[in-house]
Amino acid sequence: MLPKQSDYENLHLFPIIKVSNENYFKQLNQYFEEKKSFFKISIILDFPIVLVLSIFGTLHFKTPWWTFFIFFIIIFIISFFIICLPVYASLTKSIKEKEKKLFNDVDEHLTELAGQNYFSKESKAKRLLNQEFELVKIQPLSSNKINRILNNQKVSTQKISFFDKKSKQILKESTLFFEDRPLKPVALATINFLGKDKTLSIQAQVPIEYELVHGLVSEQLVYFDKDDYLVNPIVYIDTQHFNELYQDQ
Repeated sequence: MLPKQSDYENLHLFPIIKVSNENYFKQLNQYFEEKKSFFKISIILDFPIVLVLSIFGTLHFKTPWWTFFIFFIIIFIISFFIICLPVYASLTKSIKEKEKKLFNDVDEHLTELAGQNYFSKESKAKRLLNQEFELVKIQPLSSNKINRILNNQKVSTQKISFFDKKSKQILKESTLFFEDRPLKPVALATINFLGKDKTLSIQAQVPIEYELVHGLVSEQLVYFDKDDYLVNPIVYIDTQHFNELYQDQ
């Protein structure tokens, strides 16, 4: 209930795709300043009531003058919850509505970018064969994650960590974007990638689309690659090889 700077996780996606989010944060900062002003107003409105009741308590009970401060503290603490917070909540109700609208605007902005194929624009599709990656296994994705992907508003995201196979130390992190389009079955793929020494030393677990095909010698991984994020990964797996990879754990 106290003044708090609001944040929205989707706001932090804009720098990844090299789009400015400065105006959104300026707006949130403005709302935060308004919250602080309203909080001060609620305290000011409460102060005369606390002052009068403290004086009345001191005179009524005929206590020493210094007990005024004790009455003041006790009454202020009680009135803070009874008066200040309800007044503050009432004053900031409109700000919460503005913040909600701002978050909707953020989602609509991302939706608009996805509708323009922004993420795949100027991206180069990569096809990685077995000499560059190794598909270790395919697992079912948790219902929460798969619903988040399937129910996305044009775009949904997932953080991916690439870590050393031996030391398990995280070497880098990337963001995976799913653009809005008919999605094929989605699963969690464990994939070994080439490390700096050109060996299969980097591993990641990636939510990924998969499609079973006939006639491929081995699986193929296709995705759009930018410096800081991946877009629309899909893996084509040979039907006979699929049963070896798919482990329902």
